[in-house]
Amino acid sequence: VYQASDLFVLPSNSEGFPVSIQEAMSCGLPVITAKDRGYESYGLDEKFFMMLKNSDSESVKKAINEVLNNEEHLQKMSEYSRDYSVKNFSWDSNTDTIENLYQSILKTKKNKPRIAFISDAIYDFNKGGKEKRLNDITKKLVHSGFDVTVYCMKWWEGDNKYTKDGIKYKAICKYYPLYHNERRSIKQAVIYALSCLKLITKRFDYMDVDHIPHLVLFTTKFVCLVRRKTLIVTWHEVWGRKYWKKYLGNMWGEIAYMIEFVTSRLPDKIVSVSDHTTSQLETILKVKGNVH
Repeated sequence: VYQASDLFVLPSNSEGFPVSIQEAMSCGLPVITAKDRGYESYGLDEKFFMMLKNSDSESVKKAINEVLNNEEHLQKMSEYSRDYSVKNFSWDSNTDTIENLYQSILKTKKNKPRIAFISDAIYDFNKGGKEKRLNDITKKLVHSGFDVTVYCMKWWEGDNKYTKDGIKYKAICKYYPLYHNERRSIKQAVIYALSCLKLITKRFDYMDVDHIPHLVLFTTKFVCLVRRKTLIVTWHEVWGRKYWKKYLGNMWGEIAYMIEFVTSRLPDKIVSVSDHTTSQLETILKVKGNVH
């Protein structure tokens, strides 16, 4: 789809630096998006990476027409996207960083270390940025000789486990919808978190947990304490008190923020997916020292 397009437009706000834009840039697509704090630390040239202060329909339409009607500038934006992506978005370099973190935790190196990834949603049953990231990184890790198992909800029919691209997928609970009335389901979060207690009987050298939904960090921390393992958590985004209250209202928003704050203290190591997320972990949640 990217290769068949002339332009990539993502006018939504509060996206950080999403995988969709990174993929579009890697395909050499010029990008139009909303101006967001998530892009500030990346040194992007706004002449060739267009960020709109106002991303309403008229502003987006005007920007699209301006870009498409200037073939020379369109080509320069395309070249900029491709060059920037090659330098910054390599899965190999990202995976090397994670491998080095894993190996630093083990006291002795193993030929085929076992990694347990904990994620309720997986690609390509649920096609989001975090699922795509997990899919691509686990493929690389398998290629590098790691024994990878992803523990998730049961998104598929038949047996509770299957293998694809060398990655083992095992369901620890049945599928529950991620959303209820357009908000993340509390029922799903609770059931999945409690189901993670089953991991206490599983064999693994490292556990890498998706921090969404936050409740899962309580049970996986318990498992790691009992098993004497290091809890690694992949952190995708920080909401903070203001956004939680906007999302859930004052009372529930305050409770949700406190859960976010407390769970950010549970990991032994945090893998932050972006500079923006790292900055928010340090400034909003006051996490220091264990963010990678």
